[in-house]
Amino acid sequence: MKDEQDFKPTVLVADDEEKTRRVLKLTLQDRYNVLLAADGKQALSILSQEPVHVVLADLRMPGLS
Repeated sequence: MKDEQDFKPTVLVADDEEKTRRVLKLTLQDRYNVLLAADGKQALSILSQEPVHVVLADLRMPGLS
């Protein structure tokens, strides 16, 4: 069983700009499990498969916005 101190909430970063995804991952990864999506469809796919606590999303992306 995981200790409460070891628990890391999961954040999904959905952005079509690779640099933005990379910077956010580097910023968040010490305190959160970070999942990355390059577009809206990929974000929805991840959300249907993984428990996610917070989504940080670009409002305008190719595919789904």
